Amino acid sequence: MARPGLRWAWRTAAAGALLSLASAAAVAEDFAFLPAPPTPEPAEAVLTGLASAGDRLVAVGGRGLIAISDDGEAWRQVTSPVSALLTAVTFVDDKHGWAVGHGGVVLASSDGGLSWKLQLDGRAVNLQFHRWADANVEAREAVLAGLPAGVPGREAAEYALEDARFALEDAETALDTGPVDPFLDVLFLDEHRGYALGAYGLLFRTDDGGGNWRIAIDGLDNPGRYHYYDLHARDGVLYLCGEAGLLFLSRDRGDSWERIEGLYEGSFFGLADLGDGVAAFGLRGNVFVSKTGAQWQRLPLAPGPSLYGGTGLAGGGALLVGAGGSLLRLGADGEARRFDHPARATFSDALLRGGRVYLAGMGGISRLEEAMP
Repeated sequence: MARPGLRWAWRTAAAGALLSLASAAAVAEDFAFLPAPPTPEPAEAVLTGLASAGDRLVAVGGRGLIAISDDGEAWRQVTSPVSALLTAVTFVDDKHGWAVGHGGVVLASSDGGLSWKLQLDGRAVNLQFHRWADANVEAREAVLAGLPAGVPGREAAEYALEDARFALEDAETALDTGPVDPFLDVLFLDEHRGYALGAYGLLFRTDDGGGNWRIAIDGLDNPGRYHYYDLHARDGVLYLCGEAGLLFLSRDRGDSWERIEGLYEGSFFGLADLGDGVAAFGLRGNVFVSKTGAQWQRLPLAPGPSLYGGTGLAGGGALLVGAGGSLLRLGADGEARRFDHPARATFSDALLRGGRVYLAGMGGISRLEEAMP
């Protein structure tokens, strides 16, 4: 954790910069909450996330774009209520899906992606975060008041209170600057319980399909408010990864979290199913694998392009995708092999369907046969 003086300097500079950009943020907010503009060739636009709604493919991306395909070949744009960049999309069945993005937006569909409505935005996110931060300061002050000087735990309580006050300052600034912090991933365990997570330690939860969203950051050891990038479910365990080596497990559907310490100091950008385990991957092509979440092994890979997304493969293993068209195939036998997509476009997500892997990225939608090299 950074020393207090450095952290204070950084926060003060950041707050000043944010305040100076408040009017620009207001203009951006007005645009973000307008319907998405028409995109003539949606499959060639910037796309960041992919999901299956039954037999239908759904992709999301820049300027609020939502595109669907019923055959994997022809894509058409559907109406989106926002123009903010959408970063991720998920479906729990052929009808019910959610998408998230910049401006703290959460969108929901109940008809397989044909239509979408706004469930949550950054204004409500900022209000909830401010209430949480204010209550957290009061709780930390009460703890410190009960600890005489010199007793064990006093110094840790002082640091905890300092972190809480920094968070409250951030929350107050956010109320002035508006809904600018993005959600970066969304995951639903069923039609009712879901999570949206993202920048600066944002984690929100719903237990009623998105009718009500509530802040859910208690129990996560992240006082520096590092970004959360991805959430993955496997065999009843939730895996949450993020910036600065953050990796958490929950074995009770998100009610409590266990931090995996000491694996890695770089960022984990994504998680993918391996058939018999999970891969966590990210900065400079680093990959760690685990069968249960308890023990992790770092794959002996040379440094390479950063990896941003991935998908499990039918025969076991996974395909990971990343910067500059970089692809990494992890075999069921543990073998890892890098190769490059001819387009050399940066990819952010991948999805296996019907023997093909669909890739989403800066150049739109690309396809690979599952029996790739």
